[in-house]
Amino acid sequence: MRTRFTAALLACCGITIPLFAQNKSSARLAESTAVLKAILDNERIPKSVVDKAVCVFVFPGVKKVGIGIGVTYGRGMITCRSGAQMSGKWSAPAMYTLDTGTLGVQLGSTSTDYVLLIMTQRGADKILSGHTQTVRGCVCCS
Repeated sequence: MRTRFTAALLACCGITIPLFAQNKSSARLAESTAVLKAILDNERIPKSVVDKAVCVFVFPGVKKVGIGIGVTYGRGMITCRSGAQMSGKWSAPAMYTLDTGTLGVQLGSTSTDYVLLIMTQRGADKILSGHTQTVRGCVCCS
């Protein structure tokens, strides 16, 4: 009896956990889409610049907290152009996490929406491989 209950419980968890994850991803995608649409509608980033980008990151509501040591954390999405030269149609979005730490004189917290445009294939290669310290070719707007 106990084995059947445990098996049934594990089966229920195995079915429901992906549904919760999917809801979180859907919510993050909806928030990211709303932020990008608002920025493009207000022409804070010219459409001509977005048209030249090879990748677009969107991080809605990035939190920055600092009391001597600072932490920046956000969840968002990235989409890149397809093709060998990254000049094709936009890819399906992928979920990304932004987390950095800083040290210095700081006190307080903020929440900001970030839209990052990667303008070169080299920059996209660096971002997609996880080497963001040396990225060149980014246009950053918040």
